[in-house]
Amino acid sequence: MDSTQREEFDSQMETLFGAWGRNYAAGLQSGYWKGLQSMALSELARTVEAAIGKFRDDPDMRLPTVGELWRIRRNLRAPAASVAPVDQWQGDQWDIQANHHFMAVLMRRVLSHAGGFDEAQTLRLVAAKKLWAQDMRETAVTGCVDTETQAGAWAYRVGALLKELEAA
Repeated sequence: MDSTQREEFDSQMETLFGAWGRNYAAGLQSGYWKGLQSMALSELARTVEAAIGKFRDDPDMRLPTVGELWRIRRNLRAPAASVAPVDQWQGDQWDIQANHHFMAVLMRRVLSHAGGFDEAQTLRLVAAKKLWAQDMRETAVTGCVDTETQAGAWAYRVGALLKELEAA
């Protein structure tokens, strides 16, 4: 795990400590973090779940130490699902929708026999598409984004650029 996963790590540890009715105090946080940092977060989640399951079966069981958590992890039946490498696509619903809109733009362009876009134009269009997806993500925080808002933002981000590229 790296420092960006510390919050989720602490959440898992709070769950573990909470099952035993104990506080996940500052001194313990550092020790558990250093002792378990080389365990994948997905493995930690499964290990915590297994430890709590053992505690349900044996209420006299003590809160697991770092070493005991590693032992529990080694005894898990199947390895944890691998985490997607950073170089794989990590998009969300707005990225998918932006890609669909972008593909439609490209298809209309090809079907109109206007030809494709050169590399510089394509890079500008991709940047505009990404900005649209970010706009939608930020707008969606306050609730649902209606289709009129989506279309207006697309016209603002991508439509204006298309007109500029066609005029050039």
